[in-house]
Amino acid sequence: MNPENALWILRCVRLWSYLAYPAQTIRFRRRLGFWPEPAWPTRLNDKFHWRKIFDRNPLFIECSDKLAAKEFVRRINADIEIPKVLWTGERAADIPDHLLAGDVVVKTNHGSSWNIPVRGDVADRQAFSRKVDAWMARRYGRKHWEWGYFDITPKLYVEEMLKENGEPVASVYKFYVGAAEVGACYTEQPVPGSDEVIEGVLDVDGNSYEGYYETGVYADVVPPPEYARMLQAASSLGREFDYVRCDFYLVGGKTYFSELTFYPYGGLDSDSIESLMDLLAETWDVRKSWFMTTPQTGWRRLYAQALRLALDGGLAAKPDSRPRSYPVPDS
Repeated sequence: MNPENALWILRCVRLWSYLAYPAQTIRFRRRLGFWPEPAWPTRLNDKFHWRKIFDRNPLFIECSDKLAAKEFVRRINADIEIPKVLWTGERAADIPDHLLAGDVVVKTNHGSSWNIPVRGDVADRQAFSRKVDAWMARRYGRKHWEWGYFDITPKLYVEEMLKENGEPVASVYKFYVGAAEVGACYTEQPVPGSDEVIEGVLDVDGNSYEGYYETGVYADVVPPPEYARMLQAASSLGREFDYVRCDFYLVGGKTYFSELTFYPYGGLDSDSIESLMDLLAETWDVRKSWFMTTPQTGWRRLYAQALRLALDGGLAAKPDSRPRSYPVPDS
């Protein structure tokens, strides 16, 4: 395919994406302040937008399911600890009373942040049931078109509560992983002697980033002694995808799996550290995606060829961070 034809195809795909997904396009613009580039993605958020439209990797559905993801992790890396599931069902009223009298976490498998920690007892079982059953009746991901959630069969489950020194675990590590490398790790760490938790970002060598995020300032954090082992665990899971966030808890020196996330922050991350955003974008090689490695048909086949030419550096220029049209290569 010659560059002129490739650029023409990219222009058409860009226009088609805007027309086919107007709500997602406008929401992207309002949230981030610039228009998405859905046809030739280079920025991190552009790649998430592109993933939502084009990349239908079946593993996204399996691993967006919080219960199925546990089985996936067991297949890929049996050395990673996984919190025990104590019960599964469909209605909050069916949860055995004795489970809600202990320290557990009640979760759904088909959404994000739909969980309730229970310590000792549920004060108002009716209100608890209404809240949980409302989650079960909903379908997550429509607002930001996180399609990996769409076909998950909703399930309710009770999971053991991970604790350290008698308190719910507070050490959280979220690794942003490409198929070949880890980009960075967002972490929440407890402050010894207080109830405070600090937020920070570490690079692969354990160095702390400094800068602002949406509601605060990243702290100067220190990697734990187990950091290298967690990096290896994240890499073992990440190599199955072109890009994924692998979340872990650290409890008593052991790495516990939390979840795999394919659309962090709904694919609309507004972190203000530009160097970090650029690093994560570079970590993600779209050429290793399901869309680019699986034979496509019709116009998508031509688009995949044009996109590969662009990503391989075969076109004269690539988009910058401003609203733009594709350049026509010099003759």
